Amino acid sequence: MKQLNKNIIFPALKAFGNMASGVGSAKKLQVMIYHRVLDKTDFMRPGEVSMEKFEWQMDLVSRYFNIMPLSEAVNRLRSSQLPSRALSITFDDGYRDNLTNALPILKKYSVPATVFVSTGYLDGNTMWNDKIIESIRLHSADTIDLTSIGLSMYKVDTDKSRKNTTQEIILSLKHLPQSERENKADYIASLTKASYARLMISRDELIELNNNGVEIGAHTVSHPILSKLEKDTPLSEIANGKEMLEEILKQDITLFAYPNGRYLNDFNDDHVKMVRDCGYSAAFTTEMGVGSNKSDIFQLPRFRAWDTTEEKFLARMMLMYLKER
Repeated sequence: MKQLNKNIIFPALKAFGNMASGVGSAKKLQVMIYHRVLDKTDFMRPGEVSMEKFEWQMDLVSRYFNIMPLSEAVNRLRSSQLPSRALSITFDDGYRDNLTNALPILKKYSVPATVFVSTGYLDGNTMWNDKIIESIRLHSADTIDLTSIGLSMYKVDTDKSRKNTTQEIILSLKHLPQSERENKADYIASLTKASYARLMISRDELIELNNNGVEIGAHTVSHPILSKLEKDTPLSEIANGKEMLEEILKQDITLFAYPNGRYLNDFNDDHVKMVRDCGYSAAFTTEMGVGSNKSDIFQLPRFRAWDTTEEKFLARMMLMYLKER
C-alpha cells in the first residue's frame, strides 16, 4: 500500500514542482545545504544526516529534480535558462566526512555538489562548536562547571542532558566576539582529557574531493560572524580564504557562502560589497527560499531539509519553489 501511495504521490509532486518552479525565463533555483554526513544518527548532532538518510535523499533528488553543479546553475540563473525543478547541493565548512561518507553516495546517484571550505580548519584544526560538542560528549563527570567563564553548572549525566547542555552553551557563545568565543571553547575542551577523531578535511583530501568532481567554494578562513568583526578583518577573511583555496587547488574560486548566513544578523551590505569586489561571481546565505532572476546574485538563499520520511521530504522540497526571495 505504501509503494502504491508513492506511485501516486511522487508523480503528482513532480508535476506540482514543474509549475511551482516557474515557466520560461522565470524559473527558480533551489539550493540545498548540508554540513556533515554521519556514519549513523548521532544524538549530539540532531541536525545532521546519517549516511542512510542522505542516501535516500540523494536517490529522491536524482529522480525528481534537475540537479546541476552550482556554478552552472548560477550561470543559467543569470541567463534565465534554468530547467524546471532546478536544484544544486552544497555542504558548508569542510568536514572530512564529505569525502569519506558523502562522496560515494553522490557518485552512486551522479549528483554534483559544492563544498564551501573554511580554510583555517584544514589539516587537523577543529571548529569551536565541534570542540564543545565532542568535549561534552566525552566528559567523564556527571556535571561540568563553567561558572568561571560566565556560564553555569550543567548536568551531563544522560544523553539528553549532554545534548541540551551542548545546545545551550553553543547558543550562549555563538554571537560573542570571535576571540572570546574561541577562548571559552578551548577552556571547555581543556576540562575533558579524552581525544576525538579529526573532523575537518586536510589539504590532500580537499584536492582528492575536487579531483572527484566536487566543486569547491570559499567560506572565509575562520568562519566568523562577519558583522561581529572589527573594520578591516572581514575583508581579510573573505579574501584570504579565496586565495588559500586557489593556491591549494590551482584554480579560480568563484563561489562564496556567508558563515551562519543570515542577512543583518551575520553579514550586511558592506560584506556583500567586499565579496563582489574580491572577484566572486555569486554568494549564498542561509535564508530559506529559492533564487530567481530577480534575486541578488550575491545573496542567493539556501534550504536545509529536515524531514524524516520520503513523502514529507519531497513535498517540502517542491513547496519550497513557492518561497521566492
